Amino acid sequence: MESQSSASASSAHEASAQSAAWLESDPSSRLGPERYKFFTSYCQLAAEELLPHLHRIVGHVIILRSSPLTSVKRTAAWKVRPYPYIGQWGFLNSKIAKLPHYSQLLRRATEGARVLDMGCGLGQDLRQLAFDGAPSHSLYGADIEPSFWELGNDLFRDRDRFHGQFIEIDLLAPAAEILARVQVSLDIIHVSGVLHLWDQYSQTKAIRTLVTLSKTGTEICGSQMGRATGSAAPPWIQGSQVPFLHDRNTFRALWDEAARQSKTRWDIEVNITELKYILSGKTDKDWINENTRQLWFRATRVE
Repeated sequence: MESQSSASASSAHEASAQSAAWLESDPSSRLGPERYKFFTSYCQLAAEELLPHLHRIVGHVIILRSSPLTSVKRTAAWKVRPYPYIGQWGFLNSKIAKLPHYSQLLRRATEGARVLDMGCGLGQDLRQLAFDGAPSHSLYGADIEPSFWELGNDLFRDRDRFHGQFIEIDLLAPAAEILARVQVSLDIIHVSGVLHLWDQYSQTKAIRTLVTLSKTGTEICGSQMGRATGSAAPPWIQGSQVPFLHDRNTFRALWDEAARQSKTRWDIEVNITELKYILSGKTDKDWINENTRQLWFRATRVE
């Protein structure tokens, strides 16, 4: 039987191997025609200026173990958050625009609904909403790492055009502390790529905090990594929580428990898609197994 120490070492090695697997030096494979259009239009860049701009602002990483990290900004981001979001240039794409009901969400946003992007990173989803017509003064971003916002200002070249507000928040902090920081009435809360970082206890705590930020009619939505059958997964990085990746039923049960604890009622939709249809790059296959899925959810508070 494997000892606890050897199991921990094995888990740490697997997490380290995963981290190396999702490091890419070239962002071009992550930029399809729509993203080229977004960046050249929103950032006011000629097509031939885009890749040099991305490398100049964000830089690139060669091989983690044997080569020096070449970009101060991306190196710093990688050290703080060594996840696919950074390593595979995930921040160049918009998660919110991929939500199945994005057109409905966008219509509400363009009509002035207040939107909070929880775990906003560099603010790419907020910029997508602004690009698509939402007034930026109604957009809010929250993240545990505020240094990403300055990097986002440089990346999107919109310091004088984007009027959204950013709030430093640790979603696992006491709810009262978070409520004191978010002093606006929210209509939509978007949270993608966050819950799947944690175990079920922390996920329930996070959802309960999101619930405290809601009112009747508020929509909480987003996407997370899931599994065909919900189960625990190896830690994303050494020493972090053992995350739980949900299937449709386990995620519903998670939300039901948070609703029960908070004495609220919600209409919730949960859908699962094979992740290979969303992340289809060659390097994706190095760390995505056949059991991995993309989970989409949309919960509307009814009471």
